Order: sequence, then structure tokens, then C-alpha cells
Amino acid sequence: MFSSFEMYFTGYIGTFGWLDAYLPLWLIILSYLILFFTALLGDDDKFIFNRFDKYLIASIVLIVTVVLLFSQYLSWCCVGDSIIHTIQGRYFIPIFPLLFVILSNWKLKWRLNIKYIAASFQIFLLTYSIYVLIIRYY
Repeated sequence: MFSSFEMYFTGYIGTFGWLDAYLPLWLIILSYLILFFTALLGDDDKFIFNRFDKYLIASIVLIVTVVLLFSQYLSWCCVGDSIIHTIQGRYFIPIFPLLFVILSNWKLKWRLNIKYIAASFQIFLLTYSIYVLIIRYY
């Protein structure tokens, strides 16, 4: 899993289509930072998770990730392979939002409203993604 980290990292955010249209690395890193800070500094007090809840969610994420990797290993790899070559970052899209729940509800306060920053960045990211796809396919 660690030897293919770059493929997972860019595949979760930034790889489109038939794995031949990419966002630039600086935009992928910026996207992860925005995700991280939105989870960490978000001010939504409707859902408060205690320590037990967060450990439970972390355990679920770990178990589902292991099951996903194991299923791909059994389906696509030759006996004795040490690397799962076929798994992509997009397979983790349903799993990783749970990690952001673990980061939520910190008592950090920030003067800027992270919701507006995240929404503005999403508009920019989607616009740039459309540009990348138009350049690739037309």
C-alpha cells in the first residue's frame, strides 16, 4: 500500500477518465489542505462525536480499507504478489470522508469562515477540472 501511495494520493483527487487526465500536483495538495482544514476548523456543532465514537469510526475505516485491499488482491493479483497494482484512489472515495469526521469537533476557533473559503475553492477546482477535461478530450 505504501509503495503505491502516490497513485492513491493523486487518484483520490485529481485523476480523471481513463487515468490519463490529471490535475497539477499543486492543486491536488491544496485540495487536501482545504479538506483537512475544513474538517478541523468547521464550526458545525450539530454533530458532536465523543472519543469512543471517533475510535469506532477509525476502526470501521481501517476494517473497510483492509477488506477493500484484500478483495482487490484476491481478484486481480497473481499468487505471491506483494503489491496490489489495480487499486486506484477513487476506490477510497466512500471511505475517507469518515476520516474527516474523526478530525471534527476540535475546539479550535478561526476568525475566517472556512465554509466560504471551501465553497470558493470548490468553484475554482471544478472550473479547473472542466478545463483539464476539455483540453484532454477536445
